[in-house]
Formats: sequence, structure tokens, C-alpha cells
Amino acid sequence: MDKGFGGYVKKVAVLMGVLLFFSAYTGTATASQSTANSPVPFLSESPRATPAPSAPAAKPVIPKNWYPKGYVTFSNDDTLAYKADTRGDPCYSACRFVNLTVISQYGCPNGFFVTVNFLTTSGVVVDDSIDSISSVRAMQKAKLQFITYDNSGRKYQVTDADCYSSS
Repeated sequence: MDKGFGGYVKKVAVLMGVLLFFSAYTGTATASQSTANSPVPFLSESPRATPAPSAPAAKPVIPKNWYPKGYVTFSNDDTLAYKADTRGDPCYSACRFVNLTVISQYGCPNGFFVTVNFLTTSGVVVDDSIDSISSVRAMQKAKLQFITYDNSGRKYQVTDADCYSSS
């Protein structure tokens, strides 16, 4: 066993040799990374190749009329379609409402939402309503209900629909 200051210098020299060998072997140290005052090179993480950015996924070609007869696509998402129904009376004449049966061509595993405005007969927006579903499979139908207690809301207008993305 080495004793004294000489043994310490020998251990440091061996350690430096191992570090220099490792850095030369892995290519992790460069001359620009070491300082003039330091005998030990500065080691950094070896550079890793970054994957090339992937091209955005192409939107699938949507065949016309993929949805059942009587349905229409949403203006902002042609992979969702709906059919409106105002039959029934969920509020015993105390509200205005519309039911939408929605179908998704490719499914919405993370769910979707729809927003509806209620308007007066002259087209003034008096209320809105939002409904959502937590998940649907491809071509599965889901019923959503939109209600306003403002009795001047005689008409409805579908304003937004979105199938939540997985990201």
C-alpha cells in the first residue's frame, strides 16, 4: 500500500489515465472543453443522434356519405356527423331543447364535445349549451341533449364539435 503524498499522486495519475482513456474511447471530451489551467478534461454527455422529425400524420381521406341517411357533418369536423331531434319534452314545457345523435367515423376514444347556441326567431343568440361524451368507438352513435330555460331561444345553431385528441 502506498503511503504519503507520492501514493496520492499515483492514484490521481491512474484515475486521470482511466478518465482520458474513457473520454477518448467514447468521444466525450474535446480540446475546447478542457481548460488551460486544469489537467483534467471537461467531460460532457456524449452527443446523441436526434431522430428526424416525423411528418405530420396525413388526414385520412373521408369518403362522402360515410354517415347514415339523415345525418349531416359538423362544419368544423367532417369526421363527426349528427342528426337533430326536438321530439319529446324533458322539462315539461319549462325549457327549449334539442337532442343530437352524433356518430364518429373513426371513433373518439378520449371523448368529444358539442356546443349549441339557442337563438330568437330573429337570430339573436340568447343562450348556449355544451354536452360531451367520454368515449365512442368508430361508427358508434351517442345521444347528446342541449337545454335552455330561456324560452325566447326558439331556434338552435350547432357552433362547435371536437373529438379530443390523445395527446
